[in-house]
Amino acid sequence: MTAIDSFCEWARSEYAPETARRLQVSLSTAYRFFGRTPMNRVLPGHVEAFKAFRRTDGKVKAVTLRHDLHALSKLFQYGRKHSWLDGDPLAGVDIPSDKDSRRERILTPDEERAYFAAAADMPGSALYDVGRLMILQGPRPAEIFALRADQVDLDRADLHIKQSKSRAGRRTLPLLDESAAILAKRIESARRGWLFPGRGDRDHITRLTVSHTKACEASGVDCRLYDLRHTFASRMASAGVELATLAKILGHADLKTILRYVHPQQDEARRAMNQMAAAFTQQPRSIQ
Repeated sequence: MTAIDSFCEWARSEYAPETARRLQVSLSTAYRFFGRTPMNRVLPGHVEAFKAFRRTDGKVKAVTLRHDLHALSKLFQYGRKHSWLDGDPLAGVDIPSDKDSRRERILTPDEERAYFAAAADMPGSALYDVGRLMILQGPRPAEIFALRADQVDLDRADLHIKQSKSRAGRRTLPLLDESAAILAKRIESARRGWLFPGRGDRDHITRLTVSHTKACEASGVDCRLYDLRHTFASRMASAGVELATLAKILGHADLKTILRYVHPQQDEARRAMNQMAAAFTQQPRSIQ
């Protein structure tokens, strides 16, 4: 068993399923590059060469490269705990910042219509249903993928998120009518209780990369699937939902994370300043 195999087996018991799968995918590219090179022989220069390899051969974006290096960091931490190496091969290596690697965008109503028109034109794909649930209710893709029929209470119009990346993520979402209709149809066709069953021996689907890419190409909308969640959050904030309430809906434990999902537009800033100006001018003048 290689160090990567050992780490991935450990990660499956240590992390949420989606996180463990993401680490394994990232490390599969590292294995192709490093092969069976002993971990204690890997130097920062080798990591820099790996970065160049990913940028040229894989032609990856900054966010993907960051994920790859993050996975390597976790692997090297695991290796140090087993005394497989002493130093840190990532020491001094330039890692794309979170600010540079993050590419978040909010869909306009026209983009939303175009994207979902393309998604609806894909028979057999779960993209339309998953995407609508994301933009209507705000859950993470992995939370929707892992939904089971017993998590949906159509009588109360509630959705119980039980599998999430954190304790705060396990929450109950009141369902909108469109969301309830989507889930009701999914319940009718559920297999072994899974609303989005996978193929072969997989309990449920774990990604929609191919369908999403096709929908983007057909609609001309350049976005990530996760941007549907960002769009939901931004619209809720624009509608006046308090950040503490929005954090609860999105499954965040604190308000720091929620700020990443809120993207007020310039006209909203102007409206807020006009409201402040109006309130200020209405205040009584003090008597000198």
